[in-house]
Amino acid sequence: MPLRRLLELPIDILYQTLQWLSPRDAVELSAALPEFHVFLSSPEANTVWIKLLRAENAPQHPNGFPYLKWADLLFGALICESCGKGDTLPNFCLMRRICQDCLDKPHNIVISREPIAKDKGPQSPLRDMVFNYTSKHYGSGSGPTVRIYWKADWEEIKRSFEQFKANIAGDDVETKDTLGKFIEERKALVLLVSKKAADMQPWINELSRKNAADKVEQKLMFAKLIRSRCLDAGYDPRDVQSVALKLVALATPKKQFTDADWSALLPRITQTLAFAKSRRLERERAEIIISRRSAIARLYLSIAKELPAEQWAALPGAEYVMGVGVFKELINDKFIDGGSGEMGKEEFDIDHPKFAHLKLRERMRSEIEGWGLRRRQRLLKVLRAGVNEEAKNQNHAKEEHGENENQVSTKDDDRETGKTPRSVDELKKDTPPRAEIQLEDLDLATTVLELPPPSTSLSSSPSSPSSPTLPFPISRPPSSSRSVATLIPTPRSSKSRRVCISWADVVPVLRRDGDGLLRSGLQWSSRGSGAVRALIALINTGLGGEPALRVETAQPKDLDRVDARIQCMDCREHTAGAAMTWRECVHHFIEATTHGHPNFYILSPSDSTAVKQREDSVALAKTFLYTCNRCTHFFPQFVQKELVIEHLQTKHGTASSVVGVDVVTQYDEIRPKDAIVMHTLSQEAFSTCTSEPTA
Repeated sequence: MPLRRLLELPIDILYQTLQWLSPRDAVELSAALPEFHVFLSSPEANTVWIKLLRAENAPQHPNGFPYLKWADLLFGALICESCGKGDTLPNFCLMRRICQDCLDKPHNIVISREPIAKDKGPQSPLRDMVFNYTSKHYGSGSGPTVRIYWKADWEEIKRSFEQFKANIAGDDVETKDTLGKFIEERKALVLLVSKKAADMQPWINELSRKNAADKVEQKLMFAKLIRSRCLDAGYDPRDVQSVALKLVALATPKKQFTDADWSALLPRITQTLAFAKSRRLERERAEIIISRRSAIARLYLSIAKELPAEQWAALPGAEYVMGVGVFKELINDKFIDGGSGEMGKEEFDIDHPKFAHLKLRERMRSEIEGWGLRRRQRLLKVLRAGVNEEAKNQNHAKEEHGENENQVSTKDDDRETGKTPRSVDELKKDTPPRAEIQLEDLDLATTVLELPPPSTSLSSSPSSPSSPTLPFPISRPPSSSRSVATLIPTPRSSKSRRVCISWADVVPVLRRDGDGLLRSGLQWSSRGSGAVRALIALINTGLGGEPALRVETAQPKDLDRVDARIQCMDCREHTAGAAMTWRECVHHFIEATTHGHPNFYILSPSDSTAVKQREDSVALAKTFLYTCNRCTHFFPQFVQKELVIEHLQTKHGTASSVVGVDVVTQYDEIRPKDAIVMHTLSQEAFSTCTSEPTA
């Protein structure tokens, strides 16, 4: 039955029926059917409105204002009456629902200034007969207060007022009374509305809250509708879920979403979901690559743990293996699990039978060994070139000083034997060739190489030109000090060169700084090699012990095991007796270009012990990192020596650990170190060594 047929019902039944509606339903019914609008605007419907508003605990209706308009302001859709903009709250001063944009347009409003004292003559009553709100004409400044009216209301009341005035003929008392009554009623209504508007703020706040909640609910319903449509169209649920908010933002949420609306929106949805799919595939690929890299890293770790700890420093690192050969192909292979075009989702297991033909474990060992062998061969070329260059320089110097004597003696010898005198070049050919340096020699302590200074280092003051450069600048202590071992902290020079002793020290630097050092930055140090030879001779002479160290076979771990403390005799006047390790002595002699030959003094065992105790008590910054040589506990992380010593004591019961036996080292960049200075020396026997460095 059409709704308009309800008006044909008896009035009492119609009243009972309408009372089951909500105020908003009644307002929408009035807007939908003109017949109901006429009825609900009539005084006969006031009883219905009173019951509907009372049921919703609505604010009291202002007398004289139409119930239908009042219900529309309280419960109607929040749409601007002028432009149709949504989210427009009612303005209870103007008794209209007008957005701020429309109020800001001059052609929509009428502005009237408040009367002031100098204004003379009667004022138009229209100012008090139209709904308005007051405002400062020039913001919050000192300008006059004005009233702002909605122009349509102003024009409507103005026409009614002028019509009343036009109907007044002469002294018609009745018409004048009607006009006066009209003016008073309008003034009373405007005054009542102005007072009531101040009390309507809580209702406005509640409307705003409900509107926000309705919008969220409507957006959620629209999102479910869009998601259902996308899934029905065959799109991936993961892509739809990841861009759900973007899909909802493509269109204004609607309660009724037709097929035509979907067809119009489909191209934009397709584009959005295509982008979401590409991002998802990128994320999945990154996750799978991480999984595969982790599996290869575990394989690398398992192979590395099979090697002695002293060889760990010479390994290339898992990152290198992941970037070469079959391992790189496995990490980036999209079709590894069946050729679907997307990377496999299953857990990557290198021990899976399908990878058996690749022999990954054997290839991993081959890559590790090949990396070290290739770089050792390149380093061997650097060492040979340096040694040959040094030998050439020595021969050239000898030729300059002794060429004439050699020539004369050679001629005399040849004359005695009746042979033709030979030149120096001919004699060189008969000289036994120098022993060729082999790969095994890279592990010797005499293999000392220099590297360029690091790109970033701690700043320091320049060292004095009168004193040689040390691994750490040292200030001379006061002469009144009586302590045996004194700590003098000073920052290290940023111009100091880096020194690597043997292959084990070079590898970590190559992993950090790259292979470019083998081509240009790394060079053999003749002075460093000579210092090591002098130190070996000094240790054998001063400390003795069996077996004696041999220059031809001594490795850094052998000197680490001795762990002596040494002073430079040429620097005692400048350094006040700085005690150094053998590695620091080598670095010092390389830097101290004013020293012609190594001239070292080895501390007695008691003095060395005093220095070591002082070093341990102040927890010096270490030049080297350490790990346990008895297990794989710290692999592949090298740590400070104190942690390894604690590990050996608690896990292995080793009370006194020996470097090179229980503990192995890995070269780390030279760090600032505090010097231990010896002011007084014990009377025990000590040894000094003065020797020339040999090539």
